[in-house]
Amino acid sequence: MALEDLLKTIRSKAEEEANRITQEAATQAKRILNDAKTAAEAEAKKFYDDSIDKCTREANQKISKAKLESRNKILNFKKEIVRQVFNESLKKLQNIDDKTYKHWLKKKILTACETGDEQIVFSEKDKDKLEVKWQQEINNSLKSKGLNGSLVFKFENTDFNGGFILKHPGYEIVVTFEDLLKEIEQKWLTKISEILFNNTG
Repeated sequence: MALEDLLKTIRSKAEEEANRITQEAATQAKRILNDAKTAAEAEAKKFYDDSIDKCTREANQKISKAKLESRNKILNFKKEIVRQVFNESLKKLQNIDDKTYKHWLKKKILTACETGDEQIVFSEKDKDKLEVKWQQEINNSLKSKGLNGSLVFKFENTDFNGGFILKHPGYEIVVTFEDLLKEIEQKWLTKISEILFNNTG
């Protein structure tokens, strides 16, 4: 083979190889570019989704917190209203007429007594209202129920302003205006709390 033909063959093969390498490089570059683009899009989507999720979580947390704060404010407001109502009720109870008060006391005492010889404590303020004659009437009523009828009446400086404490051996029964109203108040507050916090809207 002549030198010129040999060189021509070499150049031809070199060009073919160069074209092949160029095509492979272009294909590889395109593949790398596509892979990079796909990865970038996936990363961007993940970032977007994560951002949306994060924003949604934060928004929901803020909404839940706002709802809770709102309910607590309403609850506290209603608690205050209930307390005002029961404070006014206590004042009214303390000012009921003596006849009504003594009738109520008698009914509660006859229900609470078990033996009829317990000790019963009243506020010092009730001493003039609950005269000896009334005390004897209570004991006579206890006797008619088959009990001893020998209650010991005591009047002391107490922290309650109406009602009594009946002292049995080992325990006491508290029947005072304050405790009765407190029990009713607690029931109302519990009911208000249930209404507020069971409502998810």
